[in-house]
Amino acid sequence: MMLYKRILPLMALLIGVASPLFAQTSMDPAAEEVPAENSSAYLTYEVQKGDTLWGISRRFIEDPYYWPDLWANNPDIQNPHFIFPGQKLRIYTGPIVVVGVEEEKVSPAPEQEIVTSEITPTPVAPVVIAEEPVVTIVIPAGLSFIGESEQSAGGTIFDFPVARHFAGDGDTVFVRMPEATNVEIGDSLQIVKSRADIIHPVSKKRLGFQVDQLGVLEITALGKDLHTAIIRKNFREVERGAWLSPNKALHQQIALRRASSEMRGMVISTALRKELQGPNEVLFVDLGEDHGLMTGNLLTLTRPHKATDLVTIKNSRDAAIVYPEEFIGYALVVDTNPETATAVILKALGPVVIGDLVRAQTGQLTR
Repeated sequence: MMLYKRILPLMALLIGVASPLFAQTSMDPAAEEVPAENSSAYLTYEVQKGDTLWGISRRFIEDPYYWPDLWANNPDIQNPHFIFPGQKLRIYTGPIVVVGVEEEKVSPAPEQEIVTSEITPTPVAPVVIAEEPVVTIVIPAGLSFIGESEQSAGGTIFDFPVARHFAGDGDTVFVRMPEATNVEIGDSLQIVKSRADIIHPVSKKRLGFQVDQLGVLEITALGKDLHTAIIRKNFREVERGAWLSPNKALHQQIALRRASSEMRGMVISTALRKELQGPNEVLFVDLGEDHGLMTGNLLTLTRPHKATDLVTIKNSRDAAIVYPEEFIGYALVVDTNPETATAVILKALGPVVIGDLVRAQTGQLTR
């Protein structure tokens, strides 16, 4: 089973012990060799705090890409993303052998006169090294993002056929488009709503405003002042006055890619305007296209430790001490602007808050 052909080394690092995600690994692991009984010899290894299948494969097999086979050989592991201290793993240490059909023994032929002739060698095809596979991550629909300019020029939902406050899937709505905007029957438009401005927590600079995706509608009939449309999909309740946008739908499948250079920034806001707790929640950062950030980059989330109330600050040098950073989790960049980006939390060990630090890495994820 060659599962590793579909897995990036980058994602293997996310396959770790549940708590904490990446702690220090024991330098003297509990590995015990078990004698073979009609099978290849294997080691019985007890998982230590901080272990990952990737790291265990690299240590004992000297091949980190062996981790899918390690998982397959240990059916007790239900989810490779979570292994726990104390679990027992079987690690087969022998070489991988391709078993073929046993060759039939042939009696030696009687000696014959050897006739020498010029033999044309068979051309050998060059070895082609496969490119690194593309790994995609599916993200939820209807995520918020940062808008940089007013979008009302794209049209608005003017009214509903009935006196109700909200509309949803399958409901008919009347839309009003600017005179210079040409739409046709069958056109799909995104429904969005503007929220509060995004203000940098340190510089206090306005970096845009939050835009929530509400749904998608389809134009079904054209009129003189109002066009008729049907809401084909909604992520949130749709109200009168919602904007229409033809060109800002976020992709739901995003290919992972390493950052071109290491970049550091911070969380400047969150979609819920409060601390975030887990996967698929949206945050905004002060890194963007002008810094080299791209959709698909992975961000490491950290937070500097702070001095406790019991520490004694004697002078300005003590006050200026920079504490080590605490690892919080990972986030995936799903949309970029020149100065900002939208990211979705993939994994978090604790709450993510405004002011937390982010780092885009060029290689394997490290704590």
